[in-house]
Amino acid sequence: MAISSDNVVMVDGKMLTEKSKEELIDIILDHVRRLEELERENRELREKVKTEQQKRNEKFAKPNTSKKRKKHPGQKPGHVGMTRAMPDHIDEIIEETLLECPDCHYPLGESISVEEQIQEDIIPAHVRVRKYRRHKYGCACCGKEVFAPYHPEHVPLGYLGANVLIQAAILKYHHCLPYRKIRELFQELAGITVSPGGLSQALARISHWLGVEKAVLLDAIRGSPQLHVDETGWRLDGKKSWVWALVNERLAYYHVDRSRARKVLRGLLGPDFDGTLISDFFSVYLKLPYRMQKCLVHLLREFHDCAKTDRTVEFVAAYKKIKRLSKRFVQSWLDMFRFLKDPSLDWNNNRAERMIRPNVIYRNRSYGNRSDRGAEAHGTIMSLMQTLKLQGKNVTESLRMAFLQHRQGNPVPQLSF
Repeated sequence: MAISSDNVVMVDGKMLTEKSKEELIDIILDHVRRLEELERENRELREKVKTEQQKRNEKFAKPNTSKKRKKHPGQKPGHVGMTRAMPDHIDEIIEETLLECPDCHYPLGESISVEEQIQEDIIPAHVRVRKYRRHKYGCACCGKEVFAPYHPEHVPLGYLGANVLIQAAILKYHHCLPYRKIRELFQELAGITVSPGGLSQALARISHWLGVEKAVLLDAIRGSPQLHVDETGWRLDGKKSWVWALVNERLAYYHVDRSRARKVLRGLLGPDFDGTLISDFFSVYLKLPYRMQKCLVHLLREFHDCAKTDRTVEFVAAYKKIKRLSKRFVQSWLDMFRFLKDPSLDWNNNRAERMIRPNVIYRNRSYGNRSDRGAEAHGTIMSLMQTLKLQGKNVTESLRMAFLQHRQGNPVPQLSF
């Protein structure tokens, strides 16, 4: 706005007729108000941009490690100290003696006291090579040719013994070592030579012979009163697949599949499963023909996330989350509070998440399986190993005994679940 000397007013580039003093004041005040509004809007926009920048910086900033530790390391005051248990036997006693004084070399007599220390150590193993000579006989009565029974430690048609094979399985599926690391470990500790490919084929054969035990385990899973279920991503021959986990307090069953559809779960449990399935809110677990209990921890997490959102900047995102939560209530409200009627049911799915964790660690180190045969071996050996651990049994001896029995032709299940 401009005011000329002859009292002619220019407003927004236009010439107005002559105005009175009061009218000119009103025009000026109106423009002042508009200017103040623009300045206020400018400040609000600057504050919003500043807030967004701070959020982005906090998202990508390094964690603050200078914060004071909330919990002090170690046990609480008054806790009874724990010391290493003494060995229940001594294999060898070594006397450390001295015949003369190290300073003046004068001969020494009997010792005046003895300082004792018990120490445990690992002695490098050595390879035991056995030749099994299985005799064949001809019966003079019936005319048949018969063989002598297998020795309890004999692995038919195998060049590696049961101890090597079971230890390789434990190193692979429990300690998550790659085949090349297992080969190096066997070479350095025991002097045994084996190729990574030979180990892979051997573990696949172990899985085949332990398939009898896995079938029994699956029957026990199907007869369980409640099961936790979860799935995680996997790679099978470089293609995206999934590991399914069906677990409870005493059983663990794993299955690698290229599909994440509900048909996989229905195929594993069958039509006669009469227990309760505990799961998260993933859509695969909807419309299953089983009783369901939804994990309330997952729901509480989303409520917590919604509570932390900004009411202005992230209102749209929070609104979408609230819509999703309401949809979950509509779809699954009958399956969220079943634990109130049945106290034996868990109200969360933490057990499945904990039991699927070993597979996640294995995946991060091996990137999955290269073949269907390897995937089957993973599911079989991991299932049996984790189940034996849950039941407090000796994993090495149990797997070794079952493998030898089945490899020698005994089809009767050896592991009771």
